[in-house]
Amino acid sequence: MGNHDDPVLDNQSVHITLAVHRVKIGHAVTIDGTAEPHIHVLVVTLEFLHAGKWYPRGTAHESAKGTFVFSVGRTESYRAVLNQRSGYHEFGYSNAVTLVGVRLRPAGCRGPGGQPARSELRIFSAIVGARPSPSTR
Repeated sequence: MGNHDDPVLDNQSVHITLAVHRVKIGHAVTIDGTAEPHIHVLVVTLEFLHAGKWYPRGTAHESAKGTFVFSVGRTESYRAVLNQRSGYHEFGYSNAVTLVGVRLRPAGCRGPGGQPARSELRIFSAIVGARPSPSTR
C-alpha cells in the first residue's frame, strides 16, 4: 500500500489531428486537439521532434469543451502536452503527427511518365497513435 500522503493523480488524455499531412511550403495548416477531462484554460504545449528530443513550439489554452488549436507550417513531427494541474492531474501526451512541406517544380518540369512532379524537402511518414514516453521530452 502507498503512503496516505501521496497525491492521487488523475490521467489526462489528449489527441491531435492535422487538417492535411502535406502542405505547400510557406502555407500553414491547423492542428486540432481534444483533451479529457475538460479543464478550461489549462495550458497546452505544442512540441516538435528534433534529433530524438521534443522541444516546445508554442502554447494554447484548452477551451471549456476541451478543445485547442495550433497553426503550423514547418516540416516537423508534432505532439501536444497537457501541463499538469499540480496535485490533481498527470501530464498528458498526445499521439504524434507529421507535416511535410512540398515545393512544386516550375512549369514545364515533368516527372516520370510526363506527369507533373513534386520535389519533397523531407519525407516523414505520418505517425499515428505513437505515445512517446515522458523521458523523450
